[in-house]
Amino acid sequence: MFENLKSKSIVLASKSPRRKVLLSSLGIKFKVKKISIKEDFPNDLNKLKIAEYLAIKKSSKLIPNDNELIITADTVVIHNNIILNKPQNIEEAKKILNTLSNTEHKVITGVCIKQKNKKISFSEETKVYFKKLTTSEIDFY
Repeated sequence: MFENLKSKSIVLASKSPRRKVLLSSLGIKFKVKKISIKEDFPNDLNKLKIAEYLAIKKSSKLIPNDNELIITADTVVIHNNIILNKPQNIEEAKKILNTLSNTEHKVITGVCIKQKNKKISFSEETKVYFKKLTTSEIDFY
């Protein structure tokens, strides 16, 4: 399935351990480059396009050589039409999980795949339903 990737040097430009596991589980060989960007975006940008915008923004920090394929991604969570920022500590994470408890929210992941002379980007929306979470479940997570 990924025969055409064997001739490429694949770079995952991400700090996410989940993305590393995902690519590894597909049998894709890659190296990781950690990049940091200011995760800001235009105020008038459609909320469903923010993750893709940030993935493209990340990709702009790297210039692939002739044989490289660079993958960047970002994920945003939207609850009641409000973007929930990534938690900065355990207390913020617990607060977010409590907010999401017993509700539906959207998880949007944007991806950018870039070669020297070509770039594609896309995003995917997933609706997630959380049951009523107990304090101990939130603490465990």
